[in-house]
Amino acid sequence: MKKGGYSIVAQPGPDVLRLQTAILNLYITAPDVAMAGRTRVYTVSAGEMTLLAELADSETGEIIVRILDRYQARSAGSFQLSSAVHNAAEARNAASGWAKILRGELDKAKTITN
Repeated sequence: MKKGGYSIVAQPGPDVLRLQTAILNLYITAPDVAMAGRTRVYTVSAGEMTLLAELADSETGEIIVRILDRYQARSAGSFQLSSAVHNAAEARNAASGWAKILRGELDKAKTITN
């Protein structure tokens, strides 16, 4: 299956990268948890997290590049009502930004000749 110019495969092979990712140091400023009664939580920021990504040769397992990047949610500058919707939107913003950066770097690497 091709996705954005890259084939997604399930098996190792020549010219195949294995991508593994993890979220580290996840700090949600105000997780949306059910509480008895009427409670509102206000925060300035949804929190922060760090992405760890490793790209490796799929056949040998040799790590080619390791990426570590910290994301801090936007600061509203003032207190805002916190919710699961807000927290999920910030997580999507982080993942989308990381995906765009990774895609851009992969596109640049494709143009390099050995």
